[in-house]
Amino acid sequence: DERRFPGFSAMIQAGKKGGTAPAYLNGANEVLNLAFRQGKLSFLTLGQVLTRLSETYLPQPANTETSIYQADQQGRADAEQAVTQAGIG
Repeated sequence: DERRFPGFSAMIQAGKKGGTAPAYLNGANEVLNLAFRQGKLSFLTLGQVLTRLSETYLPQPANTETSIYQADQQGRADAEQAVTQAGIG
């Protein structure tokens, strides 16, 4: 239910995109979820930021552990920057 769980469709789309997209969005979600639990952003904002990050990320082939790890780290960094830029971090 996308109304109850904003950002869910972004996770589904990441799986469909393939490559490093799921790792990227997982990393971003970890940071955004922590910010939500710390009261730094709302649940709806979490979904909006996750969707925006998903739409702008260009996945690479996930052919090595390094590429997957780097995508996860990039997702975390991009999410941290989004929280900071939104003035909520």
